[in-house]
Amino acid sequence: MVVLANQVSNESIRVGGITRFWARGAFLAVFAVLALVLSGCGGDSFDIKGTWKSVGESGWGQAQPGAIVQFGDGQANLYSPADRYAFYKDGDDYRLDVTGLIGGNFSFVVKVVDKNKIELYQGSGGEPVVVLTRVS
Repeated sequence: MVVLANQVSNESIRVGGITRFWARGAFLAVFAVLALVLSGCGGDSFDIKGTWKSVGESGWGQAQPGAIVQFGDGQANLYSPADRYAFYKDGDDYRLDVTGLIGGNFSFVVKVVDKNKIELYQGSGGEPVVVLTRVS
């Protein structure tokens, strides 16, 4: 009878230990995913597609102050009425490469201020060439 009591007791401890182990593991997994989401890691979380308004003090191409700029399906009207563009993440930076309707290849570093405001830079540092706020 004593042997049966020890076996039941050991099985309960073992099952309880496994349950605690999995609960602890599940908590850590949820915590890790939450940390990745909040830190912005875990994938490209910014999409440039949509309608933007040029709000900076200066402009570039057609993106003069007050102008509406649209990005969608690889086409934009940043420099000319029918530009082709590529928007991508390069290390820690976002990049925007633009080819104008009648030629000209241009490259920008895009600083995402927030999901509704971006700044476009050419070269290193300095002031943004274009500042855009999202309309839709």
